[in-house]
Amino acid sequence: MLNNSQAVPALIEALKVFEVCEVPEEIKSFFKHASEIAKCAGFQYFYTLTFEHNYLQIFFQTLDDDNSF
Repeated sequence: MLNNSQAVPALIEALKVFEVCEVPEEIKSFFKHASEIAKCAGFQYFYTLTFEHNYLQIFFQTLDDDNSF
């Protein structure tokens, strides 16, 4: 599993852009990642593929955190 805090969000972003939907469990594992950026990337990925508002709400809550980035 990737641990680099810059590589993880970039990889998830690429999966989102290309709409790769075969890896949801792997992406969900990043919901508890130490990096807020990786978490946000995971929430964006799921929102893009599902349009479920709960992922978008979690993403916005993370943006409100002073230590998120």
